[in-house]
Amino acid sequence: MFKHQFIEKKSNHQRQKDQKGKSYSPVIILLYLFLNSTLLQVLPALAASPTPGTVIDNQATGSFIDSTDNTEKQIESNIVKVTVAEVAGITITSANTPGASTGSTSNFDFTVTNVGNDPTQFFIPDAPSAISGGTAGTLRIVAYDPDGSGPAAPVDLTSNNITVPSGGRSTGTLLGAIASANNGSIPAGATIVVRVPVTVTAADGQTVSVTLGNTSGQASNSNTPYIVGANGTGSKDVYTDDNADNVSGESAGAPINGDTTNHRQEASAIQTVTVVNTVITVSGTVFRDADGSVTINGSDIGTNAGSTNLTIYAIDTAGKVVDKATVAPNGTYSLPNVPTSSNVTLRLSNDSTVAIGATAPTTPSLPSNWVNTGENKNGTTETITPGDIAITTAKANIINQDFGIEQLPDTTNLNPAPQTNPGGTLTVQVPTLAGTDPEDGALGSGNKFKIVTLPTNGTLTYNNVAVTAGQIISSYNPTLLKLDPQDGAITVSFTYAAIDAANKEDATPATVTIPFVTRANVLLVKRITAINGDRTKNPNDNTPLNAFVDDTTSTHQAEDNNPNWKSSYLLGAIDAGKVKPGDEIEYTVYFLNAGSSNANTVRVCDRLSANQDFKGSAYGTNKDIQLQLGTSTILDLTSANDAGDRAQLISAGGSVPANCYLKAANDNGTLVIDVTGNTGVPNLTTMPGSTAQGSPNDSYGFFRFVTKVKP
Repeated sequence: MFKHQFIEKKSNHQRQKDQKGKSYSPVIILLYLFLNSTLLQVLPALAASPTPGTVIDNQATGSFIDSTDNTEKQIESNIVKVTVAEVAGITITSANTPGASTGSTSNFDFTVTNVGNDPTQFFIPDAPSAISGGTAGTLRIVAYDPDGSGPAAPVDLTSNNITVPSGGRSTGTLLGAIASANNGSIPAGATIVVRVPVTVTAADGQTVSVTLGNTSGQASNSNTPYIVGANGTGSKDVYTDDNADNVSGESAGAPINGDTTNHRQEASAIQTVTVVNTVITVSGTVFRDADGSVTINGSDIGTNAGSTNLTIYAIDTAGKVVDKATVAPNGTYSLPNVPTSSNVTLRLSNDSTVAIGATAPTTPSLPSNWVNTGENKNGTTETITPGDIAITTAKANIINQDFGIEQLPDTTNLNPAPQTNPGGTLTVQVPTLAGTDPEDGALGSGNKFKIVTLPTNGTLTYNNVAVTAGQIISSYNPTLLKLDPQDGAITVSFTYAAIDAANKEDATPATVTIPFVTRANVLLVKRITAINGDRTKNPNDNTPLNAFVDDTTSTHQAEDNNPNWKSSYLLGAIDAGKVKPGDEIEYTVYFLNAGSSNANTVRVCDRLSANQDFKGSAYGTNKDIQLQLGTSTILDLTSANDAGDRAQLISAGGSVPANCYLKAANDNGTLVIDVTGNTGVPNLTTMPGSTAQGSPNDSYGFFRFVTKVKP
């Protein structure tokens, strides 16, 4: 019988003896020797196991029966041998089955394996050679396994952030500083995992395909001799890159296989997944809706209302937050995880604190002074639920879910200077209503205003028609808004609010306050206040001189009843009773500015009637007249025309100023007193209008003098 021994022989050629004294190697594979060269066909399949330089020898043995003596003879051939060459080898297989949904990022992981028999580097491109249904991001190496699926644990490299730069790099460069990854030299049987992140653009039900490596035009996509890729540069190819001799366990020499120049092997693999959308992306813009059209147009721009807290919540029917997004300064937002086939409410809120899964804010909210104008659902506007958009999701992303907001106007308080009350049914024009608006600018003529409350002491009219509370005036014309105030010195006020182009009203109305004054109206009340120095009664007939006597008969009867006279001030008699020749009579002239406006150049003249003479020094030497303003100190004046005071007695026949308006000729002397003036006393340049009883102090007073009945 003939036998064939297939022997793997190590370089030390150590051998052991069999029972018949023949030697054999420790590893023996016994094969039948077939005449069709079976051994040569088996060798390639075994090339990846032995390391380069391993010697494989074999010898044929057998026996025969010698017919001459009928004994068995052993026979053997010479030993033949082969030496295992360095073989490059590479495969690429899918490392995962990623899920994919439209708009999401899916990681397509590929396992690259050294199926050669010697350490090698791999060239990793910067992009897949082909992709459909998505856009590739930057490639990364995320794992290294020194023995494939062997007992050594794989090394997670995700935290190392090993990204492949433009043009691609070999693993020796990419992993050269990472000892746990063997510095980028990939031992036989070891693997790396290359990750291709893909932003999915394919719709639900469509596919995403990613091809790593380029073996276009070759019969196999794994472990084939390297050919420059279809793009002509090889930058998208994945191939072996032999280490330098004797580095990282590298055997001397080049691989026996691969391309003829650099002895490289290449591979490729394709992963294809079907898009299944369980969530979709909902997006839109929060915009400044200046005209209230709920449509982005004109000067409308996106905004977050200046708030980093402005948030869009996606809320399910149970009131829970399923997704949330902060509104960017340009107003845009994107919710990438809104469940498909569900009813969802999008809510605009200035509260950013609610977490996904928690109970959502119950109502929309905005920063101070901002309001909702409405919502635009991809062209369909609505204003019924400000700050909320109700949507029903399907499989496709939803875009242009826009929220219109704007800032409220600010109405201006108006406080014009006091003006004279026209009296009766006469009207005055109301000061021009005004305001400002962040979107519209200054507001006034031609804009819209609302009269919120009416005055209680006057009548507002617009275009000669009485205004009602809450009335809105469109295309406002300032000349048409008028006021008929009630008579007297009063202050009329009402409130109003500006309305901007978005038809939004200022929530805090302003006030128009119009003070009215009456014309200066100096009243004179004359009384006899003493006879022969007695201010209590007339000594001749006991007529009282120290009480108020109401004038009920003269044309000036109302003047002593003006409410602004100081209480118990107008003392004296109108008819003081009997006097005798030689008796002294004290006359007191009381004055009051009963109007609310100042009275200037106040001059009081008292013509002395016949049968009496002016008494000089009636109150002391050169103290001819006394004058008092309000409760101030009584002043003593002279009757001479001097600079010390503004009183003088013009002798009979003398020229009396025309503005004394005497009722008869100056035939017995006339006393002239300038109550106001710029020189001398009293120190009063203008007499203020009275505002209340005895107020202000200089709005009233008196002067008095004495005459003597002629003998």
